[in-house]
Amino acid sequence: MFVAKVSERSDQIDDIRMFCCGGAPANMRSVLAVERTFNLSSLFVTVTVFRHHKVVRKSTQQAPIFLGPVMLHGDRKFATYLNFFSTACGALNGKCVDTAEFRFVDGVITGSDEESALRDDRGLG
Repeated sequence: MFVAKVSERSDQIDDIRMFCCGGAPANMRSVLAVERTFNLSSLFVTVTVFRHHKVVRKSTQQAPIFLGPVMLHGDRKFATYLNFFSTACGALNGKCVDTAEFRFVDGVITGSDEESALRDDRGLG
């Protein structure tokens, strides 16, 4: 059985605090998007991304998308995603996770695709 591995860097966490939390000014605020997009043989990679509003692309005049915490895991179970969000939450200095729908509380703005375990396949979300 493969144990999930979560990887995040302190600068990513600082940027998420700056752009994705409720204290961010409206013109700087970004959604922290979560998506399980990659299948690597029998493994999955779940990534988070956000717009970094202190950088502007010259060609489009838009903020580029930056990579947030990433998880390499062997299944798509609710508990695996809970581990991911709990680890990210701990890195954000204890902000909590609403496990009913995998939403960060304390003003972190999140979004995801239609991955059923992210919506809680136990029927709570």
